[in-house]
Amino acid sequence: MFEKLNEIELQADRKTRRVLFGFLSIFVSQYMLVQYGTYVYFSWDIMEPITCGMTLGDAICSYFFWVWS
Repeated sequence: MFEKLNEIELQADRKTRRVLFGFLSIFVSQYMLVQYGTYVYFSWDIMEPITCGMTLGDAICSYFFWVWS
């Protein structure tokens, strides 16, 4: 029984790390996109509506994560 419990905890730990790494990679890539778009490719005037859309998408993802967990 203890072996099965340890196996379940190990699987839960792996899945949790995978989900958290996915969220972290999305947020880091968004940050890098905003920095590149603001300072290299475009200006803040063009990037501001894009960041508003990203923030709305992040809020929706956060809400679904809250509902899921």
